[in-house]
Amino acid sequence: MQSLPKTGKLFPMAKNLLSGIDTITAKELQTMGNIALVTNQSAITRNYIPTAQRIYDLIGTNLQCILGPQHGYFFTEQDNMKETPDTIYPLGKGIPLYSLYGKYREPQQQHLHDIDTLIIDLQDVGCRIYTYMMTLAGCLKTAAQMGKKVVILDRPNPLGLSHKSLDAPGHWDQVEGNLWEDSLESFIGRYPIPFCHGMTLGELGYLFIDLDQLELDYQVIPVQGLTRKTSHQEISFSLPPSPNLPCAASIYFFPLGVAFEGANVSEGRGTTTPFQLMAAPYIDSQQVIQELDLYKKEFKETFFSFEGCYYHPYSFRPTFNKHQGEVCQGLFFHKGEGRIHLFALSLFLQEILTRLYPSEFKWIQIPYEYNEKDLPIHLIHGTKKWTEFFRSSDQRKTLKEWIPYLEESQSQADQFCLRYQKYFIYKD
Repeated sequence: MQSLPKTGKLFPMAKNLLSGIDTITAKELQTMGNIALVTNQSAITRNYIPTAQRIYDLIGTNLQCILGPQHGYFFTEQDNMKETPDTIYPLGKGIPLYSLYGKYREPQQQHLHDIDTLIIDLQDVGCRIYTYMMTLAGCLKTAAQMGKKVVILDRPNPLGLSHKSLDAPGHWDQVEGNLWEDSLESFIGRYPIPFCHGMTLGELGYLFIDLDQLELDYQVIPVQGLTRKTSHQEISFSLPPSPNLPCAASIYFFPLGVAFEGANVSEGRGTTTPFQLMAAPYIDSQQVIQELDLYKKEFKETFFSFEGCYYHPYSFRPTFNKHQGEVCQGLFFHKGEGRIHLFALSLFLQEILTRLYPSEFKWIQIPYEYNEKDLPIHLIHGTKKWTEFFRSSDQRKTLKEWIPYLEESQSQADQFCLRYQKYFIYKD
C-alpha cells in the first residue's frame, strides 16, 4: 500500500513573475513597425487583458494580423489534426486572424508581406510533443526567409527549467527522456530535443535558430523574476494553455498521460480532469496499482523515482474522444512532495498495460500530427526502442533491465543541456 502523501503545493500562491507582455512598453512596440502577432486566448497580462487587446491598445492599427496555433485562437478545436479556419478577430474594424494549424502550419508570405515584426506570445507546457514549439520554429523560418524581425514575449515553463541536480550529480532536473530521432518526423518532432526540454519558448528560439542555421533579428522580452530554480509550485496560470489542460494539475501530469494518445487508453479527454487520469473499459484498477506499487518500491532510491506521485482507483464515462459513453476503470494521479520522474512513470504504466492486457491493449494506428506512416506512439516517444523494449518479454521488467534504458535516455537529456546551456536566458 502507498504511504500517506505529504501534500505538494500544486495550486500555488502566485510568485512575482512578470511575463514579456507585462513589461514591453508602447515605446518599444512603436519602433517595431507593422506587427503580426502569434498568440491565443490564454495569453493575457497579469491584469487579465488579452495580449492581442493590450498590443492593440498600445499601437492601434499597426497590429496588422493575428495568427493562432493548434486548437485555434479561441480553443474551438480538439486534438490531433482538428484544423481551424481563418477568420476575423474583433478589434477595431476587425483584424485578420489566420490559422497556423490548417492549410498552413507556418506563416506564409501573404501573411507577412506588409509586416516588419512578428511577435510571439504563447504558453508552452515544457513537453516536446506540445505543438506550440513547432509553430515557433516555423515562424522563425518564414521570418528569416522574408527578413522580418521576431520578438518573443516569454512565459515560464510550467514544469520548471532544467538545472543541475543536487541529488544526482551528473544529471539535470526538469529535463527527461530520449532525444527525438530524425526518422520520425511529424508536427511534434523535427528537432533532437528531450521529451521534457526544460526551456522557455524564448530559449528554444535560440536553439531553433542554431539548428536551422537561420539569420534573423531575434529578441526575447524575458520573464522578470524567473530563475532556473523557480519550481512549478511557484508558477501560477490564469487560463488554460489549450482546451484539455484546464488547471495546474492537468498541465503538470501532461507528460505522464500524453503517451496514451497513442493507445486505446483514455487520457481523460471527455472528463473535467484530463491528463490527471488514465483508464479503459478493460483495465482492472487494483491490478495496475499493485504492479505500479512494485515499481515505486524498486525505483525509490534511483533518479527515476516517483515517490511524490500518489494514485488511487478511479472510474468515469468519457463524454467524447476514446471510449465515449463507456465506463472506464483506471487511476487518478496526485502530486505530493518528492521526486516524480514523469517520463519514467509514463513508461512504467505503458509496460504494465502491454503486459497485463496483451489482447485488449492496442497502440492506435491512425495518422498522427501530419504523419501517416509511423505509429503515433513512436512519434510521441521519438523512437521505436521503447515499444521494442516492452515486447522483449512477457514478464515484468526488473530494475536491472530498466536501468540501462532509462540511463541512456536521461544521458541524452543531460547532454542536451550541456550542449545548449549557452542559450539559457535564465540563470540559477
